[in-house]
Amino acid sequence: MINRYLTINDAKEDSVFLFGARQTGKTTLLLQLFPEKTGY
Repeated sequence: MINRYLTINDAKEDSVFLFGARQTGKTTLLLQLFPEKTGY
């Protein structure tokens, strides 16, 4: 797996809109940032 260097600090306290092209790792990024959360 590729190590990601992007962090989303605002997502810990506020709502954010994460958008991008398909197959770019959006879901993978969220699963790495919030492993305790389920459902997407």
